[in-house]
Amino acid sequence: MNPNSIFEFNMMEDPFRKVRPSRLILKDNSRLVCKGHIQTFEAVKIECLPNAVVEIGDKSYINHNSEIRCRERITIGNNVSIAYNVLIQDSDYHTTYDDNGNPKPQTLPVVIEDNVWIGANAIILKGVTVGEGTIVAAGSVVTKSVPPYSLVGGNPARIIKQNIKHS
Repeated sequence: MNPNSIFEFNMMEDPFRKVRPSRLILKDNSRLVCKGHIQTFEAVKIECLPNAVVEIGDKSYINHNSEIRCRERITIGNNVSIAYNVLIQDSDYHTTYDDNGNPKPQTLPVVIEDNVWIGANAIILKGVTVGEGTIVAAGSVVTKSVPPYSLVGGNPARIIKQNIKHS
């Protein structure tokens, strides 16, 4: 962790309810890099396979039941809001093939830039960069990179609107 970083794990909204535990799994030589004040709520799972790196920026949070599965590298910027039941992963965890029968890469880095808002039940897949200031609508499956300040939604996600602003 960077100096003065705070990683608040398993935050609860209702102190009278039983907490569902979160899990941080760091395999051999993997790292979770915290760059400031980060909050995760209950039942969040962050899993880094051997030699993988997950980096999370300042003032970002991950809500209930969300999962980050990292085989190589996932970078989450500053002030990123991740709603509940979101899945972010940088790998298919199996081999797929192109039209010529050549294997595609199993793993490609994921980058979520600053000030992004990811809605509930969204899925961000390998090789995707979500541009700064973007909103990913609830239930979206993001399979391709998204330009900054866009609103994307659907399965697969497509650009609904550009040049958006949110707070």
